[in-house]
Amino acid sequence: MIKCLAKNFPDEKFIILTRNGDTFKDCQNIYTPFIRCFFHRVYKKFISWLNKLFGKQSSPDLWVFNKFERLLYKNNIVAIIGGSIIQNFNFPKYKSFSFPVFVIGANAANNLQGSALLYYKKFFAECSDCCVRDSYTKNLFADSGVRLAPDVVFSYLVNRVSKKKKVTFSVIDPKKAGLTQYREVYYNKMAEIAKYFYLGGYKIELVSFCQLQGDDLAVLQIKKLIEQCDIECTTIFYDGTNGEDVIYAIAESSYVIATRYHSFILAILSDTPFFPVIYNEKMYNYLKDIDYSGEVIKLNEIENLNSDVYTKNLSIKTNKDMLVKNAKMQFNGLENYLKNE
Repeated sequence: MIKCLAKNFPDEKFIILTRNGDTFKDCQNIYTPFIRCFFHRVYKKFISWLNKLFGKQSSPDLWVFNKFERLLYKNNIVAIIGGSIIQNFNFPKYKSFSFPVFVIGANAANNLQGSALLYYKKFFAECSDCCVRDSYTKNLFADSGVRLAPDVVFSYLVNRVSKKKKVTFSVIDPKKAGLTQYREVYYNKMAEIAKYFYLGGYKIELVSFCQLQGDDLAVLQIKKLIEQCDIECTTIFYDGTNGEDVIYAIAESSYVIATRYHSFILAILSDTPFFPVIYNEKMYNYLKDIDYSGEVIKLNEIENLNSDVYTKNLSIKTNKDMLVKNAKMQFNGLENYLKNE
C-alpha cells in the first residue's frame, strides 16, 4: 500500500518508520533514515540489554518515534496509510495537531466502540482528508466527513501473464486471528482442497503473506500435511522484498483459495477466479461492497466445506474496471493539497 502511495506521487519525498528498510529499496522517493542510521542500531541494542538486565519492557523504538514526532512539527505532511488501523487498542492520548494529516485506505474493526470510537471520530474530523475503503467504516464515521473509495491496492498495475493450471493458496494461522479451536480443521481442509485439485492435474502453491501473523507457520504445517499424501507443492514466503513474486504467483494461477484479504484483491486485479475463506468481518464487508457473486465460507464453518462449493467459483471473474478507476480517489485529498500548496 505504501508503494502505491509513493508511485502515485513520484515527486514527493516520503519518510516512514519500518523495521525493514529493504522493503522500499526500489522506491527512490521513500526514505527510512532512522532505522538505518548507526546511532539507532546501537541505541536499540543498548535498550534491549537494559530490558534484560532489569526485566523491563521499554520500547527500543522510542527514540525513533520521538525524533519522528519532532519532524512533524516542521510543517511536514503526514499520510497515514494502511488497512485495519482503526482498532479498540493502540491509539495514543488525543492531542490536536497543527500539520495536515491525510488518512488513506483505512477500515474499522467491527467491534469498535466506546472511547476508541469517540477518539477516531474526533481525529478524523480534524484531518485534512480521510478516505476509507469499505461502506461499514464510511457509515460509522459519516459525521466526521470521511470519504469512500476502493482499496488502494486496486491502483497497482498488475501485468497480464499467461495462466498456468495452478491453484495458489493464501493461508493464515487461525490462532493469530483468535480462532485457535479451528486451527487443525482449517489446516486439514486446506490440505484436502489441495489434494482435490492436484488429482485434477493442477499444480499447488502455498503463499505466506505475513510472517508476523504466523502465515509462515501455516504454510509449513499445511505443506507437511500435503506431502504426507505424496503431493508436490511449492511455497512463497513474503519477506518484504519479494512482493512481485507473490503478485506473479497469483497472476499466473487458474484459481486462488484466498484467506488473506489482499490475496483476493490481487486475484481480482489479475483476472483470477478465487474462493474466499473469511476469518474476520473486514473481508466480508468488502466482498459485500463489491457485490461479489461467488461462493464464500467462514473459517469457523469450514469443516463441512466440500468440492461442490469450493469449485463453483472457477468460472467467476470479478469485473475490476470501476474498482481500478476509482481506487485513485483514495489519494484525491492529498493530491489536491499538494497542487494548492
